Amino acid sequence: MLRFKRVVLSIALLCVNCVLISSQHNSSERIQQITNWVNINQKQIYDIWQRPLGQYVVYADRQSRAVFSTWQIDSSYIRVSNGLFEGVLADSVIIANTDIVLNEMPAALVALPVPDDFERALLLVLHESFHSIQDSIFKTRGCNNSHLNEPEACALLKTECHYLANALASTNNQRDSLLCQALACRFHRMNLYSDYTDDEAAFELTEGLAEYTAIKAVYISKSNSMAYIREKSDALLDAKSIHRRFGYVTGLIYALLLDSYVPGWKLCLNSDSNMAIMLKESICADNRLTIDVCSDSVFTHYYNQELLRQQQIQHFNDSVKTVFANTPSYIVPLSSNRQFGFSPNHMFNIPDFGIFFPFMELTDQWGKIVVKPGGGVLLIEGNKKAKVLMKDNYIEMKIDGDWKWQKILAGMQLVKAR
Repeated sequence: MLRFKRVVLSIALLCVNCVLISSQHNSSERIQQITNWVNINQKQIYDIWQRPLGQYVVYADRQSRAVFSTWQIDSSYIRVSNGLFEGVLADSVIIANTDIVLNEMPAALVALPVPDDFERALLLVLHESFHSIQDSIFKTRGCNNSHLNEPEACALLKTECHYLANALASTNNQRDSLLCQALACRFHRMNLYSDYTDDEAAFELTEGLAEYTAIKAVYISKSNSMAYIREKSDALLDAKSIHRRFGYVTGLIYALLLDSYVPGWKLCLNSDSNMAIMLKESICADNRLTIDVCSDSVFTHYYNQELLRQQQIQHFNDSVKTVFANTPSYIVPLSSNRQFGFSPNHMFNIPDFGIFFPFMELTDQWGKIVVKPGGGVLLIEGNKKAKVLMKDNYIEMKIDGDWKWQKILAGMQLVKAR
């Protein structure tokens, strides 16, 4: 009987290994297809910003940390096919869809697997590739758009997005009117929340232009690009939280509209550029843009939605507070060199309490903690500490030997051993 169990186990392990090998093979094939497409279409890609794009990309598996790269990052990377090298990413690097500098080379980092749809895979790679050259076009700046959690601000932005998407899809005769309605929403919000005007514009530059770059490179047909844009705008209009999402959509649409209204607009870009203002000055420079929010049915619809959402948020915040009050936590210090891996769509700022993440990857001088969905992390004291719920089935830890756990009333605290 024991021998039978060993045979079954061996077969099971063999099947797992076959699946992993097959998955890796499929990934390498898809990456090779993407690399070939980028190389073949490099001229049209180059024309977008007068810079090469997609030539330095790192594809990384989150579990094994195995990497396919489009150039030899260092001597440990081995050529495995035409234009692709294989290696292993250092433990200190958090794997996510982002830009990265490896061996002084700005590159795009793409987490595997890439989307099954080839066009969506290309969009992802070229979006992140833009970020790798972004600072050569305009300097990246931070932004805080927390005002969009306010019902009126959020409703105004959703109304603006509604009119922008319709304007982009409309004929020229209708477009100016729809654009003026969108811009009226924008400038009304700018007047109400003037301290955040630059933050909104900065977010649209960063993520909107990354989306714009991918769209311009991948889609030749307007109908195909409009289907993608409509999908993104509809998702934003249905989203419960938009302050970390809107720039991908409104920034993209403003950039595409600027192509029609302001030839050469990309030559004037800098970190202070505001694409909405650039467009307004082109089509309605007289400044007479007003919106009667009380009579605008689109605004009223989204405003009522936001009032209901506020009630739901309060209920959610109260439930998170209850869980942390009743569950012991691992408390870890966070240094200035900390690294977080998380989804912006699953990040919840709870006023006077902390920032809650239902899952997260934390790396710091003490090691690494991975919290899987079903656990919970709370950043506190200005992000100087993290509280990780003691739900050990959802936690993986790799703590350096120079640190130890110390029992406290609220759970366990990580401190220097010596």
